[in-house]
Amino acid sequence: MNPIIFDQFKHPKFNGTYYHASSNSSPIFPKLIGEEKTDICIIGGGLTGISSALNLAETGQAVTLVEGMRIGSGASGRNGGQIVQGYSCDIETMIKTVGQEKSALLWSMAREAIEEIDRRINLHEISCARQSGYVFAATNNSQFKLLKRINQKLKNTFNYEATSVLDQNTIKKWVKTESYVGGLLDYGSGQFHSLKYLHGLTEVAKNTGVQFFEDSKAIQISGGDTITVKTAHGSVKAKTLIIAGNAYLRGLEDTLQRKIIRVTSTVGVTTPLSPTQINSVLPGGVPVADCNNILDYFRITDDKRLLFGAGADYLGRETKNKKSLIRNRIINLFPQLNEFDLEYVWNGFIAATKNQLPEIICAQPNIYIAQGFSGHGLALTGLAGILITEKINGVSERFDIFASINHRDMPLHPYRNPLLIAAMLINKLKDFYH
Repeated sequence: MNPIIFDQFKHPKFNGTYYHASSNSSPIFPKLIGEEKTDICIIGGGLTGISSALNLAETGQAVTLVEGMRIGSGASGRNGGQIVQGYSCDIETMIKTVGQEKSALLWSMAREAIEEIDRRINLHEISCARQSGYVFAATNNSQFKLLKRINQKLKNTFNYEATSVLDQNTIKKWVKTESYVGGLLDYGSGQFHSLKYLHGLTEVAKNTGVQFFEDSKAIQISGGDTITVKTAHGSVKAKTLIIAGNAYLRGLEDTLQRKIIRVTSTVGVTTPLSPTQINSVLPGGVPVADCNNILDYFRITDDKRLLFGAGADYLGRETKNKKSLIRNRIINLFPQLNEFDLEYVWNGFIAATKNQLPEIICAQPNIYIAQGFSGHGLALTGLAGILITEKINGVSERFDIFASINHRDMPLHPYRNPLLIAAMLINKLKDFYH
């Protein structure tokens, strides 16, 4: 079998990506050449695909995974590193969408998703800078009132006691800016180095028998009792297919794009900061995200850098002047921070659904799709792998809760782009005038 034809640090898609530059070297898997036969084929080598592969292999299934570039080349290696409880939608939206009873079950599963991360880290001794604590920051009084309602709802409805409200004075003990009027501290959420975690899971999956192929982009899927996934130089025949490419499968199957939009987010990482600089911006040492529709999110990495994410392009376009965008957002929030430079800046894609709940479905009797994590994918992708494994092995109750969610189609061409641009402008205006 031939080695892949590029190195992850030299390939242009990885230029400026802090996670890849700071990760331990990962195994290099061969390109798919010729025909392979397996029980289950997985498309996508991110957290969804790797979690599914590992969980299925642990139940005795033969699994083959194909990745178009390198393991972790997509969102799993390009995110903000923030592990957040729950879902991207607010609690009221979740209850309205699925009802009170199912909302409680969804919340319980979201908590399990974070517990699963910690279980895997401890079980497999994965070094990935895992830390707990998280602040949701309100930029206006309306957002602060909402956070206080969420705090009560979490306690009264879901028996979740890990949050506490921060008033305007108290939040400055955690993040030093004049931009926030209050916040919600959540000790159940946190942060980690997502790519190191993914590499750790990949190593375990490989040792459990999963067969990996990189630089093997899926270009065609043929259905039936036996599914064939074709790549440029080979194919995989399988009884079951799991499509786990999320926002990175444009062009493979048009139907995959109906329920999601691909949103571009921009992330930058500074040069290492001094203890004085860190204390001047994030003395609490936990990640922060504001409550705007187009939000800022940031944290201090384990090697003492400020990682900062901002912006949202609903058309999935490459951000122009990425470095200027991130630098200006940092200075706007922290004018006291000086003498820093951005060493890494990159774009990543987020797949979002209309209701901001993930789409985890069985599209055909032997084809599964997991996508649309809407910015909460670091935990929920692992949950998707567990639920799909349960379903394939005959236990469907929890999977069926997600499968029953009604996901509305996104606008089709020629209306898609104008409507998405309008939505983006409306969200910007909401953030400006509130």
